[in-house]
Amino acid sequence: PLVSPRISRPHLAFSADHTELSQAAAAEFGEEIAEGCRDVAGEPRSLAPAKEWQRHEWKSAELRRFWDARCLDVYGASVPVDTLALMMLQASGVEARLDQREAVMKRLSALAREEGRVKEAELDSCCAEVRRCGGLRSWVRALLGSEQPPEGVSAEGGAPLASTWGMSSSRASRTAGGLSGVCFAP
Repeated sequence: PLVSPRISRPHLAFSADHTELSQAAAAEFGEEIAEGCRDVAGEPRSLAPAKEWQRHEWKSAELRRFWDARCLDVYGASVPVDTLALMMLQASGVEARLDQREAVMKRLSALAREEGRVKEAELDSCCAEVRRCGGLRSWVRALLGSEQPPEGVSAEGGAPLASTWGMSSSRASRTAGGLSGVCFAP
């Protein structure tokens, strides 16, 4: 999909430069040169005004940053479900296997009102789930059912803090009350 304001801005800049140059050429070389720059009625050609695109007011800053960085420039206001699932898996640092793409696509398809595409407002509607899970990365992992990181690796990807204190990870989890921050998506 094309975003008309992005297309019309360069055209309007070109049109302004073209008008300025044609006026300068007319002043320098005479009116015959400037005639090629006008339409049949003798007026300078113009582009129809672009329709204003209303940006969504995001509730989640993290989802807005994700959308702006990965979706906005290429897809505009809506992204194909399969593409969005792949981008979310990549942003979460998860291998994009078929079964994992299907799990994320299932949840995104439930959000999509338009067949096969998710709009920014629809993605933002799950901001409460993302917040409950502790962020986009944790939410995607919860959708996959693999919230628990592998033994010896914390959720951030490094060694658990307990290992720096010389505690075993099983003792550290008992000390912390056994809570691991598991999040369940509806």
